[in-house]
Amino acid sequence: MQYSRGMSKAPAIAVSAPAKSRQKTAPAPQAVLFDAYGTLFDVYSVALLAEQLFPGQGQALSVLWRDKQIEYTRLVTTSNHGAHYRPFWELTRAALVFAIKKLVPHADSTRADAGFGTQVEQLMNQYRCLSAFPENRDVLQALKSQGVPTGILSNGDTAMLTLGTDYTYAFEAKDIQNHVATGTALTAVDAPDIIPAISGKVTKPDGTPIAAVSIEVKQGQTVMTSTTSGVDGTYSILNLPAGPLSIYASANTLEGLISSAFQPAVLLTKDVNFTISVAYALGAISGVLPPAYAVKLAQAKAPGLAPDIGHRGLKIELWQGERKLMEVEADPNGNFTIPNLLSGQYTAKALYQGIPIGAKPITLRQGSRATVEFEVPGLPPESVYNYPNPTDGTTTFKFSSGYDLLKAEIKIYTLAGEVVRILSDGEFDKSQMPVYRCRWDGANTEGSQVASGVYLYMVIVKDLSTGRVEKVIKKLAVIK
Repeated sequence: MQYSRGMSKAPAIAVSAPAKSRQKTAPAPQAVLFDAYGTLFDVYSVALLAEQLFPGQGQALSVLWRDKQIEYTRLVTTSNHGAHYRPFWELTRAALVFAIKKLVPHADSTRADAGFGTQVEQLMNQYRCLSAFPENRDVLQALKSQGVPTGILSNGDTAMLTLGTDYTYAFEAKDIQNHVATGTALTAVDAPDIIPAISGKVTKPDGTPIAAVSIEVKQGQTVMTSTTSGVDGTYSILNLPAGPLSIYASANTLEGLISSAFQPAVLLTKDVNFTISVAYALGAISGVLPPAYAVKLAQAKAPGLAPDIGHRGLKIELWQGERKLMEVEADPNGNFTIPNLLSGQYTAKALYQGIPIGAKPITLRQGSRATVEFEVPGLPPESVYNYPNPTDGTTTFKFSSGYDLLKAEIKIYTLAGEVVRILSDGEFDKSQMPVYRCRWDGANTEGSQVASGVYLYMVIVKDLSTGRVEKVIKKLAVIK
């Protein structure tokens, strides 16, 4: 058995394609087996809890614990051909006791009244719930999609690698110590054919709600449905089929951990409340987008499709990666707040009447408050075009702008950079603002028709209230 000391960035598992220089394609694997500890599971994730129990020694204790665990395993495996075998769980406990006594002054494993025995149990229980490396899910799903069986080859005993009948809901994250959840469980015999709802709340120990936590309901490995906790920490999932269900809660944090909570797929549960038991400072995201600007942004992006209905049409969505976590409505002045958030990388997206009008990436640190400012795009590139294109000499330029007061100009160039024609602000049709049009008759500055060829044109708009200038360059073709 080759032992791994864990990895600081990523587990050593990958699916790679054969090099192009090879003449023969390697046969597809019949199965892929993974080492559990240090490859699938991050053995050093226990350092977070260890640091809380033994301040200043958390990281060192996790390293020494792992080193002694490996050393003890080698000794009992190679000694007298394994005649002195002891279960891996026992060796893990012995390694932990050694590490604590080595690093923690006055620690004595025989003094239960000193709290040492309780601390050992807490850390051993944490070892049953090691954080998985986040990359593993994608790799395992890729193998599954290819029909490749997977399994674990580990010296861990069965009790360490299965959940058994432990009905703890584990919520792992930075400085979260104990894993606590409450709920009323129903046996399959008592369960109805359709569960009207599975609902619950995600909170801190003091009852403060935690928002934007992902909740997934699975049957076996199949995700039946998912949702997220709202700003009040509550969630609700309706009309699920009866059967063994697992309920997972997760949140990506800035600390690089994937928090997770679960109910083993043994019992049906109608009400599940997840509680983190150690103080965690929550943050918030707020901002303002005046409805009048929101209307202009939407009309600039989708002319005619965004009637003005005031602030009721303005919504702010919170995303993390490709997953939408939640949405909130703005008040009549366009103010919005998304409170009770864990740290993480988020994106706030503004929509008016369902039309995307802005997106801002946000790094929210623990306990901080982030302010979002959506800028008014003066010249969305996708709104700039000319028709017809190609043209036989006459074409119309069209664009949209979110500026209230602007000065516009279009410069037409040859590919060599020579100015062919400048269309000034007075030549623009502004009767359908925020959409602007300008017709070009195909003539140059001297009044002569231009020759066939490819030309560049630059649309320039200036916000007269701020002096801000935006430009977009595109091509047009003249064919005569």
